[in-house]
Amino acid sequence: MCLDIDPDSVIHKHLVKKITDLTVYTGSTFNEIISKEFPENSHDHHGSYHNLTMLDSFHISLGVPPPGTQIKTESVNLHKYQLHELIGIIALADINISKNQNKKSAWISINETKFNLAHRISGFSFYNSENLHLHISLANLTGNPHDSIARPEDCIIDTITA
Repeated sequence: MCLDIDPDSVIHKHLVKKITDLTVYTGSTFNEIISKEFPENSHDHHGSYHNLTMLDSFHISLGVPPPGTQIKTESVNLHKYQLHELIGIIALADINISKNQNKKSAWISINETKFNLAHRISGFSFYNSENLHLHISLANLTGNPHDSIARPEDCIIDTITA
């Protein structure tokens, strides 16, 4: 279950900035997380240590709901203070890299005690799960959100202070 982040939102822009700000010039451009070719100049590209592809859209992963839970599709409008709080969490968070079998993901952890989304979603109590770990997936090997690691907190291989 997840909350989609609107690609036109301020939060989306902060997430993209967080990833792209890791790019440095080392004779050619280098980004610890993502690699990207620029079609306008085939010689200008980002190299990368992790060789991931940034996702086109981001979402906050909320974990798997208990069996029998009816999931309602709804928009969640954050209050202004919640929006500022989430942007602050994103700005200060480290980016974790996880690898599990043939999958690899970059993601940001969201501490549920600091940012309470639970009361915002009707029909699902997040407090029933002791193993809840909210996160935002940023990149994976393919750029397809469905190819991200479901529980990346269990298989961290690197943490990048951004």
